[in-house]
Amino acid sequence: MAYNASAPIRSSQRSPKRSSFTPAHLSQFLTSGWLLTLDAQRVLIGWGEWNDTYHPDTGADACYLYIPDFYRESDQPWRFTTSWDLLDRDVFASHVLSGVSGNVNANIDAHNQGFQWLEPSLEEFQANSWRQIQKGFSERGLRKAVPVVFAHTRGRVSIETVLRRLVAQPHQLLPYGFWGESEGMIGATPEILFAVGQEREDIRTMALAGTRGKEDRNAAELLYSDAKERHEHQLVIDDIREQLSRIGDVRIGKTEVLEFPSLFHLHTPIWAKARKKLSLFDLIECLHPTPALGISPRSLGFSEMKLWDHPQKRGRFGAPFAAVWPEGMQALVAIRNMEWKGDEIRIGSGCGIVPESRLEREWKELALKRESVKRMFGV
Repeated sequence: MAYNASAPIRSSQRSPKRSSFTPAHLSQFLTSGWLLTLDAQRVLIGWGEWNDTYHPDTGADACYLYIPDFYRESDQPWRFTTSWDLLDRDVFASHVLSGVSGNVNANIDAHNQGFQWLEPSLEEFQANSWRQIQKGFSERGLRKAVPVVFAHTRGRVSIETVLRRLVAQPHQLLPYGFWGESEGMIGATPEILFAVGQEREDIRTMALAGTRGKEDRNAAELLYSDAKERHEHQLVIDDIREQLSRIGDVRIGKTEVLEFPSLFHLHTPIWAKARKKLSLFDLIECLHPTPALGISPRSLGFSEMKLWDHPQKRGRFGAPFAAVWPEGMQALVAIRNMEWKGDEIRIGSGCGIVPESRLEREWKELALKRESVKRMFGV
């Protein structure tokens, strides 16, 4: 089914309304809900019956999610619940921690006793993704690639357990996700694709590329001085600057090392002042995917990236996870997550590859990222 961005909401659907979230709503939220953390202070949440729509009505009380797959080929990328609210992040955390009974550590241990992860194969990665990327460097002008691999298991995701873990994460990580009867995705990303306010002219984004684990005592300094990682990071900065300069004036901040629970990343804040109001689709078309999760140069497009994905599918991993509400719109980059359908669960990881990259180092980075997600969730 072709996506129609201008089609109206179907009359049979209930429009989402802003309501005051209280602990009495927690049970419904845990059964059928979503969250998107905006920053260190605020989180959007929704609960109630799930519906899909083709075009958001951003009226006085409306809030819609846009959660496509990475290649934006989803038939139904818009989702909404009947109720939503914008909460202080600490207030939301207190609701979750006080409303879910039992000891969290005991719950996690009991819940995950049977999880046996099937990890990706280095040999398959080398024969497929790595080989195609090397051909791209030598034959097609590729400068940077970001392949993705997944670990798989079977079981049941406990939203209660996961949320209790997520609300305890450092505030530089942004919890997000959606869940219902048969499928869902939940995680805590360090990366914002873009954020804009009500006027939709002031744009905030970032370059987040370059990773190092904490196995070395001076890992932060080593990351900052690593020529390969800095080159990879600069490709992302240059791409975002070029894309945003088409719609407004761009300002680049200082590159620093950000510390997360088990990893360090290079981070550069970026701002733009648009020459006109922009829609969610304007900004997604402009920025997704940056070379942090996509490709450089962009001109090679999705067709090049799909060569690396064979035979697996990246699904929503690395896709925009976005919301539109009356006061603004924001899109996170859907990484550091678990995704499930039925009892099939997977955790993905990606790594930036440039011509100077070495297979063993990149494979280690892929594993480090998945392990950081498992530790975050206690799985």
